[in-house]
Amino acid sequence: MIKAGNLIKIELYRFFHSIAIIKYVVIIPLILFFMSYLNISYLGNEFSDAMVWASMSSVFLYLLALICVIIAVYAGREFQFKTINYEVMRGYGFCEIAFSKTISCGVLVPAILLICMVIYLIIFQEPLCEDFFLRVLLIFLLLVHIASCSMLYVLLCRNGVVGASIAFGRFLVLETVVQMAAGRFVSVHAGELIMKMNVFNQWYELIAVETVLSKEFMICIFMSAAAEYGILMGILKWKSGRTDM
Repeated sequence: MIKAGNLIKIELYRFFHSIAIIKYVVIIPLILFFMSYLNISYLGNEFSDAMVWASMSSVFLYLLALICVIIAVYAGREFQFKTINYEVMRGYGFCEIAFSKTISCGVLVPAILLICMVIYLIIFQEPLCEDFFLRVLLIFLLLVHIASCSMLYVLLCRNGVVGASIAFGRFLVLETVVQMAAGRFVSVHAGELIMKMNVFNQWYELIAVETVLSKEFMICIFMSAAAEYGILMGILKWKSGRTDM
């Protein structure tokens, strides 16, 4: 436990001293969110608070790409310069290293993105919707799901570009293919559950403030994140026991 705590401290120190990365994590989302406002600004006084949320519908794809790029650079450079080997030589297991990186970059990057989104909403939405904090919390969980699993894909591939590309393809392409297949080969109820586990559908549902969030939908957000993270950590543990760094 002490070793894991020290490793997390090292990762937090490393992340907060990656000024160039943090700079882009802050600036690019703010630009994206405020550009999304331009899509509804022409409406003048006619646009509603729901439209402010809905204006973020096109932002998600860019946030997904940004998360993958940031993690590719952050984790990929450790494989490029072999600095991750020093952590292994100090006695840390590869799963411990993976966990510390998902705690740092996998949580802090979504936290920064969420702060940028909240700033946008607070400026242009008044008053805040009734379930504002619940939606923000669930969006944070969705972003953590994407960031932490993208980190694990990079660590599994041990290459920033390859791992991030697989992560991006998994969230963008694979889910669409699975959803299309589910619509044809499984029951209606099973198909609806699969749709609710699609990260794009989750995002669209969370920014649709005129709809009521069901318990089943919230459980799907949590279960899809936990299941993928658990599976990837299991594969990483199995793979790290069979191969050397």
